[in-house]
Amino acid sequence: MNTGIQDACNLGWKLALVARGLAEEGLLDSYDTERRPVGRFVARFTDRAFTVATSTNPLVRVLRTRVVPRVLPLALRFDRAAAYGFRTLSQLGIGYRRSPAVQDGQPGPAARTQGRRPAARRAHRPRRPTILAG
Repeated sequence: MNTGIQDACNLGWKLALVARGLAEEGLLDSYDTERRPVGRFVARFTDRAFTVATSTNPLVRVLRTRVVPRVLPLALRFDRAAAYGFRTLSQLGIGYRRSPAVQDGQPGPAARTQGRRPAARRAHRPRRPTILAG
């Protein structure tokens, strides 16, 4: 589910910028380069997890049923391990600094991006004066 949501977000903002004329069409080419590795990772991870979960190998069964349940709570006590696991599974740690949309660590000519979201161009809106009741 996280992968599908991230795919939709990645493509959605790119389509919106191109449709509004705020980015070149080449920005759309970065979608495959950015998202395909994520899809491959998720497929490999899921396949490995399924293999471990359904294995009838006696050693794997002992690890799965006796060792991991005892070790996992200890590992989760370390904030870094828990944060890394959460960011990996939720896909919040994904970055696209090597994307074709980014050049030399900076947004390329196709779009202005920061991490996963475009840098919004905001029209200057004058602030309304605040009236305080006294």
